[in-house]
Amino acid sequence: MSDKDHRILIVKSMVEALGVKCLQVSCLKDGEEGRTQVLQELETLLPESAAPLYDRELFTTENVRDLVAEIIREKCFENLEHEIPFQLAVQIRKFDESAKPCPHIYADVMVSKDSHKPIVIGQKDQIIKKISQESRTEVEKIMDQKVFLELNVVVKENWFDQAQFMKELGYIVDGK
Repeated sequence: MSDKDHRILIVKSMVEALGVKCLQVSCLKDGEEGRTQVLQELETLLPESAAPLYDRELFTTENVRDLVAEIIREKCFENLEHEIPFQLAVQIRKFDESAKPCPHIYADVMVSKDSHKPIVIGQKDQIIKKISQESRTEVEKIMDQKVFLELNVVVKENWFDQAQFMKELGYIVDGK
């Protein structure tokens, strides 16, 4: 027993005091059984519906532009591992689907400090090239065609403190 196990009990009692059921599941220890337990509990919280809310053939409600930004962001976090600048965002600057011979996508990977920029770029541009290549591969899968993808790393100081900019990125909806 760890000397920090009491923290779990404290959090559990705080959550239950709010009238919320608390599940204690470990992916490592409980595996598929734990996953099933969580899914069954979530199902009890869902409202009744006479029919699906969306067409069964609909893959997502997001547009391709937003999906591309999320793919790039995901690849940033996967490739930056322990050196992740948490204040990282991706903004699509230009998305030209009519460009020939393939769509052209230009995106900015934004960081909030000058010291984060070299972390994202990497030595001899190694990391940003890997992020770009992995992102392009994923984007080509969802678009079902080759694409040209250009990533630029830019510093935008304290972008996360600017409500208008957060809204442009889709992180804030209606000022909330």
